[in-house]
Amino acid sequence: MRPLSDTARRRMGESHRSTARLAILDPVTFAEEAVFSGAGAYAVSGAVNMARGRGIRRTCSVSVANPDGAFTPEGVGDWFHVNSLVRLDRGIYLDAEEVEWVTLGHYLLGRPRVVVTAAGSTLEVQGEDRAKLLTRSRFTGPTTYAAGARIAAIVQAEAQIAGMGSTRYRLDDLGKTLAAARTFEEDEVRIDALGGMCRDYGLDLFVDADGFLATSEPPDPLTAPVAATYAAGVDATMVGLTKEWTDDRLYNHVLVTGEGSDPAHPPVRAEAMDTNPSSPAYINGPLGDRLYRYTSAMITSTAQAQEVANNLLPTVALVEEAISLDAVANPALEPGDAIQVSEPASNTAGRYLVDQVDIPLGPGIQSLQTRVARALA
Repeated sequence: MRPLSDTARRRMGESHRSTARLAILDPVTFAEEAVFSGAGAYAVSGAVNMARGRGIRRTCSVSVANPDGAFTPEGVGDWFHVNSLVRLDRGIYLDAEEVEWVTLGHYLLGRPRVVVTAAGSTLEVQGEDRAKLLTRSRFTGPTTYAAGARIAAIVQAEAQIAGMGSTRYRLDDLGKTLAAARTFEEDEVRIDALGGMCRDYGLDLFVDADGFLATSEPPDPLTAPVAATYAAGVDATMVGLTKEWTDDRLYNHVLVTGEGSDPAHPPVRAEAMDTNPSSPAYINGPLGDRLYRYTSAMITSTAQAQEVANNLLPTVALVEEAISLDAVANPALEPGDAIQVSEPASNTAGRYLVDQVDIPLGPGIQSLQTRVARALA
């Protein structure tokens, strides 16, 4: 969850005003070159989408008032040209004048479009977080890293080749190193290659709200601190809720396999299962045994395979009960946050893991997609 003061939290539960701004940034130093507020002659509107489980975690769609074509791009270097770097913030008024700002992400712009109507000219742009650079970059030949190389060092080296610079990194690999030499093949997309390597070592790879390429352990939905509480009531910030059950992607048994570090030894393997009798996904219950298999040539020890299996199980065993939650916008919420939800009319009371956040830049309701968090053992 993004930092948010207690005062701002209280204001969100009351009638309050909000605003948004867009900052044009220098692509190297990240210094502000221009700032456009959510009101006035150059009003900013649009929305931000954030979701776990994809290479580009953050995307945006933004409109900026464009009087007399002031911001219509004419060439590279213009403020709103393709791949211009911007920062989006949403603000909460703490009183009549003071605003607390929360950063919603750093974005590389694309597809600028000018729309002219009777009301005037508007410039519309879409944006993706800085992982966009990794999605457009491929290996030009086989590239091998030796056993013992730090995961963070590999990620940073390849990200720099992709154009992500030398400074914007928060790569906590928990001291993990390659258990065996790893080769990335020619024409392999860097986001897929690096993301797959991180998964093999129980890590998530993503760009955070501050524009840093980051690695971290996947959140544990049962132990992560509750980022927000949503409950029905007069002062509640919850507007509506839709609840759905599905077993389309539900598994209760994970099998991870890999290659042994010694060619004379058989492949390594490890399993993790939902062994909680009170869980709807209990492996000995009516659901039966549903196997999710993950294999990688870079998993070379039983300990590594077990760690990957243990990290995967909470993810694949949490989809049986999903809610879509409409709420007063909380710009501090992030995918992977744990929230507490209580809504008696739908008989909902429990802890959920946020998968996706859609937040407006202007007035409007924030939408959350979540999954229920259950004990698996």
